[in-house]
Amino acid sequence: MGMIRIHTTATSPLVGRNNAALSGIHLTPDAAVRRIVRAGAIQAGDYDQLNDGKEAGSPSTVETCRENSAGIRQCLRTPEKRLQRTPGRPSRLVPDLEEATVNDLESYMPMARSDQLRQQMVDAIVSDRQRKGTDFSIMVRGRPVYDSDLWQRAMQQLPAEQRSEPRNGITVHPRTQLNPDPLPLVLIGPTAFGPLIDPSNRDLVRELVVRLYTAITHEYRHATQWQRPAEATAMGRVRLEVDAFFADIENSRATGLAGQREPFRHTWDEAVGWWRQLRAPALWGALSDDERRAYAERCRRVFAVVQSVLGRGVSSPCGP
Repeated sequence: MGMIRIHTTATSPLVGRNNAALSGIHLTPDAAVRRIVRAGAIQAGDYDQLNDGKEAGSPSTVETCRENSAGIRQCLRTPEKRLQRTPGRPSRLVPDLEEATVNDLESYMPMARSDQLRQQMVDAIVSDRQRKGTDFSIMVRGRPVYDSDLWQRAMQQLPAEQRSEPRNGITVHPRTQLNPDPLPLVLIGPTAFGPLIDPSNRDLVRELVVRLYTAITHEYRHATQWQRPAEATAMGRVRLEVDAFFADIENSRATGLAGQREPFRHTWDEAVGWWRQLRAPALWGALSDDERRAYAERCRRVFAVVQSVLGRGVSSPCGP
């Protein structure tokens, strides 16, 4: 099932049969993105659209319309070219993303059960970030992928001791059985979307939106690491995770994570766990003096962010 959002005005409401007013979000019987429109209404793309006022020379669209069983005209407009627009107003919840994007994510999150709708939510984030210059061509398919079957296959190929670890995403290394491509394959998992929730629980909805975005940025960091497979392999999993979780904390205000106290604390706990593994004598002793110094300095910078969010009662794991 796809979804449509119906926009109306008080002076010109949209009605179906029996003069029943229509508004809000409705499900459609197939995967196409549709808007219910009046004849001649101007439509904008879902995530890549024109600015207010159509630019001269902008690409035309092909529109197909039909009337459904409720007597409502439904139209699908397909641009001949992908329309672009400048970034909109940033969201207060997730400053990295536009307010319109986050509003859509909040609307979809309570009903995001299907692979298709979850991928559409991921695509909305990708489209938003692409408008700001983020390069997703560094990964297979040019975007993180939500595919429950592929996720299960990836989980089965993890070492046995890793399968029970809580995770919202997996970056599958290049040139492996599951991913023969030279680029990393980024998968987003079901826990990134959380459980089925009551739409009226706004705090949990907002928390899950932040969780999804943080999962994508975390795996994007891993995809960046695997642009140099030899270096990533030499670093090993512990150092790669330290880097990714530290980046989660460093970017937590932009991603909205800093505004979600318990998820932030959980991310910090994960970072500390990986940091302590790095400080074990075998790994720490294998680093050069300059590497140890750089890691310690970064840990202290990250810890300063943690204190600004969680308070001065948090203990530093950084060491000398």
